[in-house]
Amino acid sequence: MSFFNTILKKKKKNIKDEITHITKNIKITGEMISASPLFIDSKVEGDLKVNNTVILSKKAVVDGNIQAKNILVYGKINGKVKTKNLEVYKNAQVRGNMNVKKMYVNGEVIGTIGGEGIFIDKDGRAKSAIQSKKSVISGIVDGVLATDILELNHNGYVRGDVFVNNISKKQGKVEGSIEGYKDILSKDERFSYDYEDSVEKMSKEVAIYMDYENKIIDLIKRNVDNENVLQSLVKMLKYSDENEKKLNKIIQAIEYKKQKQREFIDVETE
Repeated sequence: MSFFNTILKKKKKNIKDEITHITKNIKITGEMISASPLFIDSKVEGDLKVNNTVILSKKAVVDGNIQAKNILVYGKINGKVKTKNLEVYKNAQVRGNMNVKKMYVNGEVIGTIGGEGIFIDKDGRAKSAIQSKKSVISGIVDGVLATDILELNHNGYVRGDVFVNNISKKQGKVEGSIEGYKDILSKDERFSYDYEDSVEKMSKEVAIYMDYENKIIDLIKRNVDNENVLQSLVKMLKYSDENEKKLNKIIQAIEYKKQKQREFIDVETE
């Protein structure tokens, strides 16, 4: 079923409350922006900006950057991640730089990590340079760990240098030097978590897209018998600044026609 036919069958309801499901038979290429929760069960090649929660199934693979409120990973991500909460479950993998507020890892993460709270569970593995306010390590870290507070649990193992201000060891192991965190980083160089600012900016972007999509849907519902308008709208389903201008011209033209005025605006859609 085409996207156009799907729109025609939509009932009046809040799009933000729907869950967008990318099934295993669908491959997405290109940037995707959404305000709805997103469940991925397929391959996505492109960046995702989601002002909500993103869930990747065991079969899901995203080759691109993801920015979202929450990201739950059972599959794979190859790209940068920026989120409030990142959860990487057993056999899942994230490969890329990670800017998080809180992070739970029971799978594998590879890349630079910055956040407020990092928890590596007993089956979790991080091949990373980690910088955080607090780190709880019950699994394995291969790389440098710089943290204000470190809790190294029974199975916790860090293969690399550790820079820490306060450490609590519970029979964990560090294979490297242990030095003071404040000795290597000045206040200005320490990780600054800016998730809230990024969400505010992202929300504005999403609002623009949602407003545009709502205009398209409304015009389709009101003009299902006008073939010329419909064909114009079909060509404009993807948002762009240029399409937004064309859409506004179509809206204005329809209003002129409704008022039975002679002036009619010709809209080029090619």
